[in-house]
Amino acid sequence: MVIEEFGLLSIPSAPDAGMQLRLYSEAPAAGVVSRDNLVAITTVLQTTFILEVAMSLAVNPNVESLLDLFDYKELEEPIGNVDMEINIYMSKGGLQIEFRDTRTNQTSRTTLTWKEFFGGP
Repeated sequence: MVIEEFGLLSIPSAPDAGMQLRLYSEAPAAGVVSRDNLVAITTVLQTTFILEVAMSLAVNPNVESLLDLFDYKELEEPIGNVDMEINIYMSKGGLQIEFRDTRTNQTSRTTLTWKEFFGGP
């Protein structure tokens, strides 16, 4: 199973700090993660990432509503090259989250067992 999405993130308080994102998430079709869990986990991780980026780029993060902090528009396809890729791979043993800044070609990865991801000891 695969989810691929493109979006345009803009920060009203920092107009030059916006970025185009590519989200890719995959899990085996049989047995490991249900379709609903793939969508739920992907959505939580994507939302968390967007909020963290928006908070770090905002000139004035003290806003009355999160809707004032950033604007995110889903795109049907990328407009040229994306600025950031978020890749999520799920398997029987856990998941790996990869962030790739295509502007600097830097990649960071976090690999967690399911127990670690869901907060177990």
